[in-house]
Amino acid sequence: MTIKNQIKSFTAKTTKDEVSKFFIFMGGISGAAASVDDTDISLVSRITQDEVSTVVPRVNWSYNSEYEPYYVSSLGDRSYVYNNVSDIVYLCVGKNQSTGLIGENPFPSTQQPTHTNGIQLYSDGYAWMAMYKIDFALSKFLTETVMPVSSLYDYTTQVTSGSYSSKYNSLCSNGAGVTGSCYFYYNQDTIDPLTSVVRSKGDLVSGVGSSDWTCSVCHSIGDMLGYKSIHIDYLNSSSAIVRNPIDELVSNLGSIDVNNRYYIQYNNYLYGQNLNGGIVYLQLDVSSLSIEDRIVTTQKPEITFLDPLGIGAAGNIETYYDIRRNAFIANGITLRSAGTNFENPHFSIPNAVSTNLQHAISAVLMPDLSDPSTFLPTPRISIIKQLSANDISGSSILSKQTVFSKVGIVKNITTTNGVDPTINLQPNESDNGRMTTLITLDAISGFGSPVVPDIEVGEIFVDNTAGTTTITIKTNDATATQSDYSSALVAVKVNYDETETAVSSTLEIAGADELLFSVLTAADQITIGSDTFVVSDISEPKYELNNIEYVSTKILSNNISFDTTTGSDSSAKLSFLI
Repeated sequence: MTIKNQIKSFTAKTTKDEVSKFFIFMGGISGAAASVDDTDISLVSRITQDEVSTVVPRVNWSYNSEYEPYYVSSLGDRSYVYNNVSDIVYLCVGKNQSTGLIGENPFPSTQQPTHTNGIQLYSDGYAWMAMYKIDFALSKFLTETVMPVSSLYDYTTQVTSGSYSSKYNSLCSNGAGVTGSCYFYYNQDTIDPLTSVVRSKGDLVSGVGSSDWTCSVCHSIGDMLGYKSIHIDYLNSSSAIVRNPIDELVSNLGSIDVNNRYYIQYNNYLYGQNLNGGIVYLQLDVSSLSIEDRIVTTQKPEITFLDPLGIGAAGNIETYYDIRRNAFIANGITLRSAGTNFENPHFSIPNAVSTNLQHAISAVLMPDLSDPSTFLPTPRISIIKQLSANDISGSSILSKQTVFSKVGIVKNITTTNGVDPTINLQPNESDNGRMTTLITLDAISGFGSPVVPDIEVGEIFVDNTAGTTTITIKTNDATATQSDYSSALVAVKVNYDETETAVSSTLEIAGADELLFSVLTAADQITIGSDTFVVSDISEPKYELNNIEYVSTKILSNNISFDTTTGSDSSAKLSFLI
């Protein structure tokens, strides 16, 4: 697989908003070149938000394996585990080693975490924070190597499929087009950059809205601005969209099942928020220290906590007395008070002989659990789409191609009128389209059977140098000239009447840019070999190729083949990790 363009942000909502403007494409023909270009794009299907998830490397809890607490500034590679029985993902937040010191001896985990809420210390000395549950909806993104990350920002009670008109007609009591007063409200605290006035969450946004807005426009503008919107129509009926998923979740929490993934994750998020930035655990790792590095001048010396905002934490170094050295030796650490508001704590031990001791201290702070993809390591984007034979050959597509050798992801798709097709689509509203041009050629009547084009799929060259409405399609590159248009014939379908007599043939051509398409549409006749056929119909593509960008491409080792016969609904699952 070739990665052409990486996504820049892995925040769940940003990722899904961005990726839902992308399209999966299928195309190519057997024996085609081992690269991908515009002639390999036959069909495209919009990626919906429920087909996207942020994923991280899968780490299963394993007996006798060692894990690391999620220290401040750590990479977190071995700081989380997945319990494949309860489907809960946990974060390691502490290791209370009963004998010896961290870094001196192996300290394996022997008890798999099983709780669903908060922090629990297990008898093996490991402390785990429950984070989120991988439910049925997320499980399709779970593989042997990666696992999905749940985000509270995915929660919504709004209709996300169907059309916007049906959504607003359902939301607006008296119809999407009814007029009334429109109000917008801040979804988070903000500050006026000119006056420094603080606008609190829930405050009315002044200067926006009016008394003569249709319900649908009111809520669609609120969607664009990210504000809570309320519309009150002339009959005093109101409709509202909150647009803060966590606020919406809280308002519905009482009616959500306790085993629901959002219920579990919200309560763990709330648990973390209630810690108020306090230090969860302190760890002293002596693996890189000599005994001399661990000498302190007093018994159980106090630790000084250094942080821009953090206050109130208290802790000390545990010691034993070394008779031979006549000195106290650090052999542990105790956190007596967690404090509040810590962001990036550092430490000082005034009574330590070496500064190496203070650098061996690490702290665990609870990260924001609303979207763990912001702190779990190496997040990537998983896209899984299921396409059926009906998706490619239905009445709105009419593609004749059934075998595909190349797939990928493209962005900047536009209609032939230059419009972004996703602009009026809901997050989970599908959209499939053909990028190929269909040309139907009438069969030539003869003394025997009707003559249809004798041509195979593959690279073609279109010659219109005659300057007439008759063009020539060549299949031999040896006869092609520099002035010919290069393209690909991806399907040929002979059409029969009720007596099983061939009446026409449809050619499906991929890679027809604006110039080639103008040549094809101007043609009344097409010469193939020694025969000239009359063009009876031409069907233009739904989308154009001019501005597309490739995000990812795959050349398949085994072609995807759809059975489009009556009664069959074969399908293919396309998956991408970018």
